[in-house]
Amino acid sequence: MKALRLMTPFLAVVITGSVDADPLPPAHSHHKTVVVKREVVVQPTPLRSVVALALGDTVTRLPVGHLRLEHRGQAYFYHDGLFYQRQGRGFVVVRPVAGMRISKLPRGYTTVRTGNTVIYRYRHSSYRRVNGFYVVV
Repeated sequence: MKALRLMTPFLAVVITGSVDADPLPPAHSHHKTVVVKREVVVQPTPLRSVVALALGDTVTRLPVGHLRLEHRGQAYFYHDGLFYQRQGRGFVVVRPVAGMRISKLPRGYTTVRTGNTVIYRYRHSSYRRVNGFYVVV
């Protein structure tokens, strides 16, 4: 009878198959799901002050994002449709020379069609598309 009393707890574990322990994680659980809740605040972009420059106007600093171009041995700077050339301690807005190339037309250009020819105009400059570039004409 004593032997039966000692075996009773053992038999209970064997029959039910469980002991008071944490269950094992499922096999092959490589994926984890993570939920992140975050508040996103969207603020409008501040307005840029736009200064309309004309031919002959001088600036002390070139706009951020300008490009440096060389044409026939002369250094020019280009930004958003305007060409600049160094003069003294500043930069003067100049008319582009025919043959100068840019890769992207400035914002606000207009398209003029004359027969089969397409010309793109922006302020005082005219461009034609040639081999993926826009060439001043």
